[in-house]
Amino acid sequence: MTGNSDTDTPAGLQSCSFLLPDTEEDELFIEDNSDYNSWLEAPTFSDIIENYTSKHPNASEADLICAVLHYWEKDDFLD
Repeated sequence: MTGNSDTDTPAGLQSCSFLLPDTEEDELFIEDNSDYNSWLEAPTFSDIIENYTSKHPNASEADLICAVLHYWEKDDFLD
């Protein structure tokens, strides 16, 4: 993640830029570079979205952000 590092609020998440490394080398570069902050891994993020939308098929973007923030804070899926 680059730029804004506010990953605790909906507005913060919407203004962040996220990077998905293509290789392990890219991942190590991002982890070792102080210009980037770690956040959820892509598979975890996908699991959060899939879990929530399976129960709430008409979920809005705001709903999905709440589900992601819930997981980030509680390490548990939002029902």
